[in-house]
Amino acid sequence: TRIWCVFELWVACQSKDVKLEVILSEQAEAEFHQSLSADGVVSVWKALGRVQIQKAKASVPEDRSNIMRLVEPDVTTDEEYGASEKVNQLNQVVVQRLQAWCAEAAAQFAERSLEEHIAVKPKACANTSWLL
Repeated sequence: TRIWCVFELWVACQSKDVKLEVILSEQAEAEFHQSLSADGVVSVWKALGRVQIQKAKASVPEDRSNIMRLVEPDVTTDEEYGASEKVNQLNQVVVQRLQAWCAEAAAQFAERSLEEHIAVKPKACANTSWLL
């Protein structure tokens, strides 16, 4: 997980006017759609649920330190970040938004498939309803 991605998503979530768009490559989008017809979607959901800014990496170590200081200025160790209410709230906001995107993307795929008269596997419908 990249710390800049988590931080920027959290900042964006602070504004009601910001719409989240996750851009996937054609291959990644196809894999996501295939995961809806299998149990892979549960793995995607769980992976999104494990996002934690305190475990995220940065290519520039100072970026990580500065971002964490912005999130929780009174803490300096990874152990303290793990126990921080501010950090936990940030993680919860980010996870909820990512999982909401996952559910929205699954619903849009199902709707588009039905509108275009493309057969949707029953497992995809079941998984989509589980996500919603």
